[in-house]
Amino acid sequence: MIDRDAALDADPRELRAQAVVLEHSESVIRSVAETFTVPTDQIVDDELSTLVARSLAVAAGTADGIADGIAQLSEFVHAQAATHEEGAQ
Repeated sequence: MIDRDAALDADPRELRAQAVVLEHSESVIRSVAETFTVPTDQIVDDELSTLVARSLAVAAGTADGIADGIAQLSEFVHAQAATHEEGAQ
């Protein structure tokens, strides 16, 4: 649960630091998702190969969706930091 009063008192520098962490997390998740490939030379069964390919596609899509959510959260945190900076001036 988010403490809205504490969020309103947040230091813009802290918010920006949190946004940087979120951006790094997004990058890591996207990099990992790109590694989800089928080792076709190691799987000789066509049905198993198809099953593995579909499973990896689902995993990659899920990771990509999570990364998109993190990117949106990062944008929100950046916007909050800007709002706090404007309010402090």
